Amino acid sequence: MRTIKQNSRNKILSAIAATASLISFSSVHSAVIVTAGTLDGIGGSTVTKPSAAVVADYGSTQSDGTIHMMLDLGSVQYVTLLNIINRGDTATNLAIKSLSIWIADESAPGFDPFSLNSYTVNVWANQDLLPASTAANTVRPVDVTDFSGRYVLINLTSSFQINGAPFQYSASNPSLGRAQLGDITVVPEPHAVGLLMFGGAIALTCILRRKSLRW
Repeated sequence: MRTIKQNSRNKILSAIAATASLISFSSVHSAVIVTAGTLDGIGGSTVTKPSAAVVADYGSTQSDGTIHMMLDLGSVQYVTLLNIINRGDTATNLAIKSLSIWIADESAPGFDPFSLNSYTVNVWANQDLLPASTAANTVRPVDVTDFSGRYVLINLTSSFQINGAPFQYSASNPSLGRAQLGDITVVPEPHAVGLLMFGGAIALTCILRRKSLRW
């Protein structure tokens, strides 16, 4: 009988260790790297990656002074923080200076992620990014209002090159309508990790109850 109980306790300890490892893994990997390939220009703006940087350009058909990028997270995410990362190979005045961030009601009839009109909820008011840095590979956090969704509209309103002035199209001087960045890091809302821990606790409770009945 003692051996059976000991084996049962060992199984419980193994289950606890496995759940703890899962929670630890989730916490360590709570930042999801979103590559530049998930960024698209909308509203006349274009996004390309010709070299080590993501290049966002103001379009010749635009008149609103803003570069628009649609970030596709690939699936619905619970987000509390976006990190805008400067291009990693060199410092540049084309780094983003200020931006705003919007999300949409993705369940709305006729929702179109490529339509600017779809994005009606402002989760980051237009303002400068801090640290205010043009240095290569600088991570610059955007502490958005927590949201859940797959598609995010990022409106770039100025770079260090134009220093607060609206973007404008210029065939002779593209820098007036251009911004650059590296990758974007997405940090899930803490409750997502909390739900995992809660689920693990429920699973352990069920295991303990089954084992106690057998004892």
